[in-house]
Amino acid sequence: LMEGVQLTGATGWVPADKDLRSAQLSGADLSGSDLTGANLSSADLEGVNLSGGNLSSADLQNANLINATLTNVNLRDAKLEGARLPFYSGLMEGVQLTGATGWVPADKDLRKAKLRGANLSGCDLEGANLSGANLSNADLSDTNLQGTVLRGANLQGARGGRAATVNVAQASSL
Repeated sequence: LMEGVQLTGATGWVPADKDLRSAQLSGADLSGSDLTGANLSSADLEGVNLSGGNLSSADLQNANLINATLTNVNLRDAKLEGARLPFYSGLMEGVQLTGATGWVPADKDLRKAKLRGANLSGCDLEGANLSGANLSNADLSDTNLQGTVLRGANLQGARGGRAATVNVAQASSL
């Protein structure tokens, strides 16, 4: 049990095999940690500070990331199926989700999600509801936005995005 542990800048705490399945790390400060390829499936990461960390290719399936700080975290090619993410807290600004799987909820309801500056390049957001979402300065290059609802979304400074049909009625800053 490592709840609330302070590991900022610590090295050598991650097992060599990076197997942290079902780890209890709620409230820990893991900012800047290199967890590339780590197995954090079913881990309790509630309220964990992962800002600036590298979790590329990590397995976060069914992990609890509610209230976790994911600001500027690299989640490139991560497995996020079943993970509970802090979409609405503003704790995912600048997150890198290129190639990540399973991060879009099954119902594709991302209304009011706070993804300012997020890298969503190449992501499949077809049919997602991003009404009222903050996607300002987000990278939407090669992102599938077909049928995506962006009503009231903030897209100021956002780049890219391909779509055949996008509902952008009342989207701001287009």
